[in-house]
Amino acid sequence: MLGAYCRVGLLDRPEGPQQTIKVCVLGRGSCGKTQLINRLVECPDYMPQQTLGLQVKPFRWPNPQKGHLQQDEIPTIFEFWEVGSAAALKDSSLLPAAKQSSAIALLVFSMTDRAGFNQLPERQAELEPTPCIAIATKCDLVQSWSVTMADVEAVAKSNKLPIFPLNVASESEGSDKTGTVYSAVYQKMLAIVEENLW
Repeated sequence: MLGAYCRVGLLDRPEGPQQTIKVCVLGRGSCGKTQLINRLVECPDYMPQQTLGLQVKPFRWPNPQKGHLQQDEIPTIFEFWEVGSAAALKDSSLLPAAKQSSAIALLVFSMTDRAGFNQLPERQAELEPTPCIAIATKCDLVQSWSVTMADVEAVAKSNKLPIFPLNVASESEGSDKTGTVYSAVYQKMLAIVEENLW
């Protein structure tokens, strides 16, 4: 479903020069993939539910509703591809479709899920040469952590993997600080894609 649940910031493709970046979003069930995507495409008011099949959500960056492009700046269409965990088990063609020709991958894991964290190096290796960014969710649920910040820093360093932390409150409600985090994710995606592909 193209752009399901999205209203704010989702536009028809504009006329003129633009670039399209395919982003593959991977992670275990209930780690927060869909919630992350909905925050990135500025659609926070959705009801959490299981992702069925393959979903693609496009978003124009910068959001023209919040400002104008700088001179000589080319609009970027980010296409976020996500496969439901249960759907991937039933249809083995979905994950390869999401990964194919991706310019970058977001590896999502919960700080409360050690198994999901342990999969990061393997997922990163499987995606080579596609560059990756990791997103750590539920970072404010410290008492429920099964992963330590030392673990995260060690994996980030040894695998040269940028990792961005998000809190439960910021994932659902948003704030000025949260907006800065999501903006930083976009800027990092652009920088990595430009460094690796152009």
